[in-house]
Amino acid sequence: MFSLEPEPNCCGRLNWRLDLAAGTDYGQLAAGLEARGYENRCRQAFLMVFRQPPGHEIAIVPRTGRVQLRVYSLTPIDEREEVADELCHDLWNVTRAEAATEAARRSGRRVTALDASAGS
Repeated sequence: MFSLEPEPNCCGRLNWRLDLAAGTDYGQLAAGLEARGYENRCRQAFLMVFRQPPGHEIAIVPRTGRVQLRVYSLTPIDEREEVADELCHDLWNVTRAEAATEAARRSGRRVTALDASAGS
């Protein structure tokens, strides 16, 4: 799984950070997050922002692979780390499904729904 850390300059444990692996397919990542119910709020090449209905966000800088998980500010303080962990888990599942699909393609196998759901 990813190494999730609180942003050092953020008070209240609202922002968390992690890094994605080099070679991440950001198009597939976007599609995977949207399939999980995240709204794509920013379609710029330099920044991707996905929002969950309660207001939590995943912001991604594709050039560096840096990810910032933004916990909605009205989330009770004692629940913020758990919410950040849930966002991280969603991201992990999407990247695992992406990796399984890519591995199937490289091996010459037909990509199946099972490959695409490997992260679920």
